[in-house]
Amino acid sequence: MFDTNKNLNHNSWTKGGTLITNFDISKVKKYSQSIDEYEKLHPNSGLVISGFAYTSNETPIFLYSLHQVGTNSELSEFWNIFNSK
Repeated sequence: MFDTNKNLNHNSWTKGGTLITNFDISKVKKYSQSIDEYEKLHPNSGLVISGFAYTSNETPIFLYSLHQVGTNSELSEFWNIFNSK
């Protein structure tokens, strides 16, 4: 679930990247638990957390980021799980 940043494109998924959202350290556990639960329903969803995040002009910022690698599936069910926690 945690990525070393090797396969990630920090551009938004709407711009051909893998980035879904950035978030602060206080939400790492919530994202991690939500991914685990979602993966039980949708194995190989490609959701990963990175310890790296960047602004739109590629400046590093002190946040984590959520990415989807290798697929571009619809994530409303993931967000429902996330919001229920």
